[in-house]
Amino acid sequence: MGCVGVALMPLVQAIQAALLSRQVLHVDETPVSMLSPGKGKTHRAYLWSYCTTAYDPIAAVVFDFADSRAGKHAREFLGFDDERPELGWRGTLVCDDYSGYKALFPKGVTEAGCLAHARRKFFDLWANHKSAIAEEAIKLFARLYEIEAALKDLDPEERRRCRQQDAKPAAETLHRRLARRLAASHPDASQTIGSLTAPPKKQQRPLRAFAFWRPRSDCLTNSLSFQTPFFGGAGDSNYPPLNRSAFDSRETPATPISSQQSCRSIAHTAT
Repeated sequence: MGCVGVALMPLVQAIQAALLSRQVLHVDETPVSMLSPGKGKTHRAYLWSYCTTAYDPIAAVVFDFADSRAGKHAREFLGFDDERPELGWRGTLVCDDYSGYKALFPKGVTEAGCLAHARRKFFDLWANHKSAIAEEAIKLFARLYEIEAALKDLDPEERRRCRQQDAKPAAETLHRRLARRLAASHPDASQTIGSLTAPPKKQQRPLRAFAFWRPRSDCLTNSLSFQTPFFGGAGDSNYPPLNRSAFDSRETPATPISSQQSCRSIAHTAT
């Protein structure tokens, strides 16, 4: 396997270079068990997935194995070097609210918070407490998904126009209603709402990011990275590929991206 890995490195590097040429990327990290040599035990390592968006003509993904979840792994993959601050990828990163990504944003990376992760908190609140606030939020999230589903075949400019015309008012309504209910909400709801509606600084909270800051080629959620298939059945178990009612805990499945598709896309681009 070591020889195969070495032989494949030029292909991996070519795909990585193609990824870093894009303005928008998805990223997510998934735990995997790693055998500790000589100890006969396993410890938690991570497989970081970086991929292009659903609207990108290149369907490419790179899996970067690391022995920890430290944010330095994302910074290294994206080309940042503390001794050479001019280096590094500076685009829009679709990700969850994991703290390991935060060091990227002062360096010029734009955060586009994944709406699926924000929605999941409201679903959990509704499932566990039958919260009326969460029920209202889930319905408004469903409206955003409905709008986005109708945009998938449009060109980037038209998609942006429709988002500003239809999705922005829907997102503003959701934000306004949640902010109004924040003070009087259930303690769990207060934390959930606060994480979503906190005033944005350099990075944007998920709801604000979607309504105002998402680029034309960006996606509503980070589904592509956490649903990208890979070995061992690993992946974010919170997001199986289901598409049910507004009160299902999951959203529309992403289109799977295989390594074969990625290789074909890169080969086609190279020629």
